[in-house]
Amino acid sequence: MDFFEKQELARRRTKWLVVYFLLAVLGIIAALHFGFCAIFGQAYDDWQLLGVTAAGVVVSVGIGSLVKIVQLAKGGKAVAEMLGGSPVDPATIDPSERRLRNVVEEMSLASGVPVPSVYILEEDSINAFAAGWGTTDAAIGVTRGCIENLTRDELQGVVAHEFSHILNGDMRLNIRLMGLLNGILFLAVLGGVLVRVAASSPRSRSSNNKNSGSIVALLLGAGAVLYLVGWIGVFFSKLIQAAVSRQREFLADASAVQFTRSPHGIAGALAKIASHMFFGNGLAESWFNLFATHPPIKDRIAQIAPDLELSESTPPPLPGNTNMDAAASMLSSLPEPSLEASHSIQSGCALVFALLLAGEDSAIQNLPPAVRSEVLDLIERCGPLGSAQKLALVDLSIPALRGMSREEP
Repeated sequence: MDFFEKQELARRRTKWLVVYFLLAVLGIIAALHFGFCAIFGQAYDDWQLLGVTAAGVVVSVGIGSLVKIVQLAKGGKAVAEMLGGSPVDPATIDPSERRLRNVVEEMSLASGVPVPSVYILEEDSINAFAAGWGTTDAAIGVTRGCIENLTRDELQGVVAHEFSHILNGDMRLNIRLMGLLNGILFLAVLGGVLVRVAASSPRSRSSNNKNSGSIVALLLGAGAVLYLVGWIGVFFSKLIQAAVSRQREFLADASAVQFTRSPHGIAGALAKIASHMFFGNGLAESWFNLFATHPPIKDRIAQIAPDLELSESTPPPLPGNTNMDAAASMLSSLPEPSLEASHSIQSGCALVFALLLAGEDSAIQNLPPAVRSEVLDLIERCGPLGSAQKLALVDLSIPALRGMSREEP
């Protein structure tokens, strides 16, 4: 497959869908303007009313969006823990967890993304997710079923898929779209509140004061317009959001093939996911698919590996070091003691000191004696390494160092 072409197509479609999302907001402003003109008896070319309506929509959507974005932008670790995930220790000796961490580290080197925090969800289903605002606070979670049911190549494909979401900013895009959707929903909620307030007002049940009755009627009308237009906006915005999400899934699949240089890893994982999820006519097309955040699995497999039997159908090597061969070669070139040191907090600190303080004798002498001896040993082991290998060791140490408490030196 030409995965570069698939990636560009998905990005181009995403841009257009985001434009449609913004046009939907403009459509909401126009619909509210015409509705308010009819209720208040104003001319449709009343630019002052249009300005007030537009400002009100922007402020309301902005407030609703900001509230949702603040709720969601708490970092990948917070989301993973909220979902019940358990962190995987960088120094774990459990075979399945060790394999997962090795795959994550390989994909980190292949994609150029810092090693994220890794979590396991104790579920039998085959699933995975990426969470966080960006590359610095990202987390990847996989289910127990994913670890136990997938081969190493398939697990690589799944992890590479999630790395693509991190690299391409899909999590940040999704948070922003969810924020906009929440802002539009805020309009509908506000309209419902106005309707209930007006309907429950004592003045709405009394005909003694015509002016009061007119005010209540105007509130009812304005609330009804807000409620109706708001929910119509939510409906179409959800359609657009789902379409954006589907295109980003296609992009992530194509990027997974780029990182692993094998379409059959992610395709095989998708096939197993399908066998776990569907039965009977579960693959039948339905208009409900318009709201699906993921494309049909058969379409995803058709995009990346239309014939799983053609094992020789592999893309050409990628330029530079962002490929699996380079990642595997890099890992194999690192000294085993240094690699093991990167997986624990104390040794990881010593490793970073060794990489930073090589040749700085005075600074090394200021270290605590217990740390100093390990630093000197690691300096000797890391001396022959090149700058790329040293940078790789720093990247591999980051997950362990994230586990440091503020009290630790």
